[in-house]
Amino acid sequence: MTSDEEKQIEGIEKTEPKENSNEGDNSTSPSIIERADAAAERLEKANKEYKILIARQEELVAKQALGGFSSGPREPEQPKQPEGLEYLKQVKKSIEERENLS
Repeated sequence: MTSDEEKQIEGIEKTEPKENSNEGDNSTSPSIIERADAAAERLEKANKEYKILIARQEELVAKQALGGFSSGPREPEQPKQPEGLEYLKQVKKSIEERENLS
């Protein structure tokens, strides 16, 4: 390293950080007003998204009400009873089984 480089490094090390004041260059840190504006923009964006979600939820509730769905308990399905020829086949089968057991 040359002496010029050493002087530059020493100069950088010796400089003290600036205090937070409204005077001077504020390009590195946003002012209170800028931060408030940014926060307001974030809130407005969040409110728009919230309104969209609420509208979706209202639509789903309306569809559910019109569709007849409920969140209550449902009755269990009853086993299907055989009809017609199916019933006759089962009766004949059970009679034959009884005869075979005797």
